[in-house]
Amino acid sequence: MRGLLLILLLVLLAITWWALRPVEQEAASPEQTADEDPVDYWVIGLDALTFDAKGEPRRRLQARRLTHHRNSDRTDLDHPRLITYEGGTWRWDLRAGSGQLEGGRDRLWLEEGVTALQAAWKGRLPVRLETPDLMVEPDEKYAETASPVEITREDGWIRAIGMQAWLNEPGRIRFLADTRAHYVVQ
Repeated sequence: MRGLLLILLLVLLAITWWALRPVEQEAASPEQTADEDPVDYWVIGLDALTFDAKGEPRRRLQARRLTHHRNSDRTDLDHPRLITYEGGTWRWDLRAGSGQLEGGRDRLWLEEGVTALQAAWKGRLPVRLETPDLMVEPDEKYAETASPVEITREDGWIRAIGMQAWLNEPGRIRFLADTRAHYVVQ
């Protein structure tokens, strides 16, 4: 009888140990990897307009969809559009297939065919800029890319690999490599 009671006690102890043991994590599957940085909110049809201290438009960010990831504090944008204003009128209109905002920073990464249009302004001709990707810091009025870039106006074009652009007055652009230009003299 004692032997049976001892065996029963050992079986009960084994079952208790098995039920309370720490569960080892299995190797992460692709589904689990995607959940490591879960989405905590999203917005469909984003249209956010910010104003300066005078109450004039400063910039407008639009996107078909905004998705924020909790752990990385990263925000993904589907078909983003950034419009910057100066003196109450639009100055730049940037569009791309996708974009990303870094958490806690005013830095926008645009990808998948970036197009930037600059309005005619203070006697200057309108400008069109095209590049595969572009990093923009709107508050600093700065943009850069290491990719091929083409800038066109009605009086010519400039093509280069890589660019840094300071967009505040008077404005300055530095092309990094393989720069070619064509100007029509009027």
